[in-house]
Amino acid sequence: MNIDIYTVLYQFFCSRPGVVCTVTLLAMMIPVSSNICCLLFTRIADRLNSGDLHPATAGMFSILANLVIFLPLLALLWCMNNLLPHEIIYDYLLMLFCIEYSSVRSSVTDVSFQLRKEQLKKARRAAGFLLLRSTDTLSEMGVAKAVCESVVLHFLHGFFVPVFWYLLLGPTAAFISVLLVILSRAFSIKLRKNEYFGRVNSVLAKTVSAIPALVMYAMLFFVTLNFNAFGRAVTHMRFHPCRLSGLLIGFTAEHLNISLGGPRIYQDEKIRYNRIGGKTDPAPVHVDRSYRMSRNSVLLSSACLLTYQLLHILI
Repeated sequence: MNIDIYTVLYQFFCSRPGVVCTVTLLAMMIPVSSNICCLLFTRIADRLNSGDLHPATAGMFSILANLVIFLPLLALLWCMNNLLPHEIIYDYLLMLFCIEYSSVRSSVTDVSFQLRKEQLKKARRAAGFLLLRSTDTLSEMGVAKAVCESVVLHFLHGFFVPVFWYLLLGPTAAFISVLLVILSRAFSIKLRKNEYFGRVNSVLAKTVSAIPALVMYAMLFFVTLNFNAFGRAVTHMRFHPCRLSGLLIGFTAEHLNISLGGPRIYQDEKIRYNRIGGKTDPAPVHVDRSYRMSRNSVLLSSACLLTYQLLHILI
């Protein structure tokens, strides 16, 4: 039986596993980031939410903000899906928007490099790209701590969540899941004024991230085989405002034996979180290790899903 290698390659690149593999490779080279969208949506939230609204009014305005954002984007998705010459182009374009990799790697590398050179101002500037909050008052330890936490969440929300939902439900589901996560960051309930305004988005973002976070948690265990961190992370998640984020951050803190959590300044407002993990202050080496742990766990998780998809296609 003759096998046309070009036909096989074409079929692979037109399949969902092929799209994920190709877009992941492109994302390793092209610095795509959702931060611009997040900042834009934050401006919309600031226009609608003055901070002194009645809870019912704040909830209604949040629905209005979501409609202002979602309706044009859904119309754009409909046009793309119906006007593009090939359906697979739609998949590639949406996944290229959803997946971020190179920008996270570059920021982490820059922060680690600047901290080792004791260039605190440059390290703060590089960290600001990931954190989207004030970094002007952070110490060297504070920068390292914040980046160790942020890189875990970026790999979850900016990589594994869209890959998971794309392989399960398709490109539109992946796009909407990422959009919900971006909106939850823009309407962050960490701020008192968004307590009611951002509640719906927070619940929706937690919902679409729940299963991917649990899978990433399991894969963090497989890449570290740390039974102690696996168990203690469950305890830490109870003291974090977002339970599943606390689960992943708690595992990272326990495995690296570093102290994470604690107070931070977010959009000029001080927020106090409980400290989790060990007693060692984070250092540049922990930034690199946190990055590798998160990267390896989401790549392993994605490889498992891709293998399942390929077997399903072949069988």
